[in-house]
Amino acid sequence: MNVSRMVFSVVLLAAISANAAETSTAPLVPDGTVLQATDGTLARSDSNDLWLFQFVRDVNDVGGALPAGSQLQVLPSVILDSMVADANDRLLPRYRLSALVTRYRGMNYLFPSYYLPLSKLKGADEPQEEPEERLETVSDPGVGPGGPLEIPEEVLDRIRTRRQARGPQRRETDPGAPGPPAETGRRARTRVLVDRVGFIEFAEGHPVFVPDGLGRGVSETRYTLLPCSALEQAERRLAAFPQPIRFNVAGLVTEYQGRKYLLLQRAIRVYNYGNFGG
Repeated sequence: MNVSRMVFSVVLLAAISANAAETSTAPLVPDGTVLQATDGTLARSDSNDLWLFQFVRDVNDVGGALPAGSQLQVLPSVILDSMVADANDRLLPRYRLSALVTRYRGMNYLFPSYYLPLSKLKGADEPQEEPEERLETVSDPGVGPGGPLEIPEEVLDRIRTRRQARGPQRRETDPGAPGPPAETGRRARTRVLVDRVGFIEFAEGHPVFVPDGLGRGVSETRYTLLPCSALEQAERRLAAFPQPIRFNVAGLVTEYQGRKYLLLQRAIRVYNYGNFGG
C-alpha cells in the first residue's frame, strides 16, 4: 500500500511539473515571420529607451503564440522614430502595424516596416480655420481677347465641395517649435547592405559590426546589431574561436535617433588562409 502511494505521488509530481513547464514556457514565433496589419498600442518601457507594442487581439496566423495583451519590443528603426514622434500628437498611441518578427536568445522582437495611426490627433475637435479661397486662372495669350481665362463657376463649386482626405493625419508642425534635427543629404531610410566584410565586436555591452577593407580604406561607420537569429548564430561562431574572425554580412541598415543599426540576414565566416591578419 505504501509502495502504491509512493508511486502515485511520484506520478502526480511529474504531471504537475510537466504542466507547470508547459504553461510557463510560451511558444516563440519563428525568426523571419511577417506580421501584416496588426492592431495594438505603442508604450514606452520604464527602463531605458525601450518601446513595446501590445496586441489588442489574438494574432492567429502565428499559431497562437501572440495572444491579445502580449507585448513585444519594437526594435530601433526609422519607422519607430516616426511612430514615437507621431504618438506625441495622438490622444491614444493606437496603430496598425506591419513588422518582421526576429528571434534572439529565447525572445521575440518586432522590426517595423509600416504603420497606420488609428486615433485622433490632440485638439482634432477644435475648429479649424477655413483655407482662403482664391480664383485660379489659366494664362494663354491665344485664348480669348483678354488673355487670362477664368475657371467656370460650376467647376469652382466642385473644387470647393470635393471630398476631403479621410483618416487621421499629422498636423503641420509649427515652424518655431523645436523638432528633430534636420537630416543632411538624402532622407534617412531603411536600405540593404550586401557582401560587406568586417568584424563583430562588443562596445558598451552591445554587438557592433565594424567594416574591414582588407588593407583598403573603408568608412568609419559602425553599425549596432539588432537581435535576431543570424546574430545569435554569429555569436556562437565567435565563442568557438579564440581569435577574431571576419564575417561577410548582408542585412537591413536603418537609423534611430542619429545612430545606425543593422539587422543581419546573413553572416558567413570569411577564411583568409593566412594572407591577412585575423
